Amino acid sequence: MNNILLVSEIFPPTHGGSGRWFKEIYSRVSNANVHYLVGCHERRINEGNITPYNLGSDQWGVMNFRGLVYYIRSSFKVLSVCRKHKTKQLHLGRAIPEGAMALLAKKFLGISMVSYIHGEDVLTARQSREHSAIVSTVLKNSDTIICNSKNTKSIIEKHWPKFSKKLVVLNPGVDTDYFRPSETNINTCNKFKILTVGRLQQRKGQDYLIEAIAHLRDFHGITDIQYDIVGDGPDRAAIKGAIEKNSAHELVNLHGALEDSEILAHYQACDLFAMTNRRIGSDDEGFGLVYLEAQACGKPVLSGESGGVLETFESGKTGFSVNAITPENISEKLLEIYKNRATLTEMGIAAREHVERTYDWSILAKRLEDIIEEVK
Repeated sequence: MNNILLVSEIFPPTHGGSGRWFKEIYSRVSNANVHYLVGCHERRINEGNITPYNLGSDQWGVMNFRGLVYYIRSSFKVLSVCRKHKTKQLHLGRAIPEGAMALLAKKFLGISMVSYIHGEDVLTARQSREHSAIVSTVLKNSDTIICNSKNTKSIIEKHWPKFSKKLVVLNPGVDTDYFRPSETNINTCNKFKILTVGRLQQRKGQDYLIEAIAHLRDFHGITDIQYDIVGDGPDRAAIKGAIEKNSAHELVNLHGALEDSEILAHYQACDLFAMTNRRIGSDDEGFGLVYLEAQACGKPVLSGESGGVLETFESGKTGFSVNAITPENISEKLLEIYKNRATLTEMGIAAREHVERTYDWSILAKRLEDIIEEVK
């Protein structure tokens, strides 16, 4: 049986879709012993197969002293943990920085490397010649490269074509036993409830959604809409500013970061899950785990049209998309959905069936087991 070391700065209880993905799928793998080298968190302790370590840094390059020290320190930690657990395969949460940390162990221990690519990570790296070179080195040394979507795979094929033969697609999934429809109607406010779950950052589109909903109020007289925003992040002040600018305090609830049980309740109570993402420079949505969670709870979804999000649902059957580059586009689509909201229940049933059939963790774990067996 393979001994695998997964290295990822982001891992529960640290919030992040990739961290949840890794925890859920690797805990279901039956053909490997998995150990975890993950970022520190105040609620995480060193126990069992989890080793916490400070994997974070604001310097991902090696051309400055802090970045160089960061990689030397982290690389020797990876090497030490690999030796301790007799690791045969290193699975890296990202090409940069985690992939770069693995190169030392790869060289001295001959360990196989499996690197995850999420889309926005490598697009951002391409903006720096140094970071792009690091990604290229990691891809060159990787035995297998796992892309979280077909869209992400196309990015690597376009910008790093010589590594195309190493690429496989493995989507994130969802726990359909946990994320499921409520047995009773828990929307008691008699309003059309729209929900976004995600970090507060521009590419997620919360700012334009606020403007779009205010537009429905101002130009169509629609006041029975409630928009719930769950999550925190660097654009919190900007989101508050959008609420203030559009006098939308009665329409929008900004909840901040919540625990999983609270997020589940919001999914179950909403009528429509909407994350109208858009590309901001090189920042794009690689896939979108939250669309799967919402559909598992029997809710149709509304997305933007950039990145890999269109792979998460069946357009017209379990969800809708809109070119989310303007609030006006989003408002027009929301008006269409609002007028035809009687159809959303049937779409929600189809959404639940879609994720059970395609994205349940048990199905995806079997795919990961096959990848593990195929790694040389």
